[in-house]
Amino acid sequence: MAPVRTPSPAELEDLLRKALDTRAPATLRLEGSNRILGDLRLAALRTGIDLRMEGAKRRDLLPVAGTKAALSLVMGDEVLSAATVFLPAEEGDAAGAPVLRLAWPGPEIGFHYRKDMRVAAPSQTPLNAELEVNGGVWQARILNLTEMGLGLGLSQELPLEPFTIVEIRTVLPGAGPLRAVGEIRHITVLDDEPLPTRLGLVIRDANPEDQDALYRFVQLRRADRSETMRTEGGAGAGMGEGS
Repeated sequence: MAPVRTPSPAELEDLLRKALDTRAPATLRLEGSNRILGDLRLAALRTGIDLRMEGAKRRDLLPVAGTKAALSLVMGDEVLSAATVFLPAEEGDAAGAPVLRLAWPGPEIGFHYRKDMRVAAPSQTPLNAELEVNGGVWQARILNLTEMGLGLGLSQELPLEPFTIVEIRTVLPGAGPLRAVGEIRHITVLDDEPLPTRLGLVIRDANPEDQDALYRFVQLRRADRSETMRTEGGAGAGMGEGS
């Protein structure tokens, strides 16, 4: 596992300009809180001075200047994470949609593979779920979860086939209940495992409230995992290394 790195000023600027050019998705996790601001994009930067983030909603209660936060930028297969702080708005920033002004990050930057940052991972609080299919209901454990799909583990074998439609129900801590329709894509049975039946599902349908809860939960867990990995010294490889 690679440690958190301290890139040179030129390397850091190059990374942030790539994030700007590719409109890399960004998340801000407020220090000492479970609150996050997600669905953000880097809109502008001034080298060594500040970053401007767009995507915040007017309904959001925006943090005051001086609030510390952990910034996560998704860049391809990797996630860049760094500590930053909210800066006072400057003249003209209030026009249009909210623009968040952040201190230039650094000097320590974390780099992690996205595959190492799956939510509902073994190192995080486990999530239980109900799986309903063909008129029956089974208890399951969520092994991994994204905005588009999930992996389930069950203690019993089920006579299911790929492309079977199922319903999943769970409660996402900090986000609320989730009820979604999924389609089984993969079925694996493992020997000598407490949860031998493994299902890989794609989420096919969920109402707007459930979709919002899922999105908020994934963002929260991902931001939490990114910050933990950064402060513990990193858990992924450096930019450009193979997975």
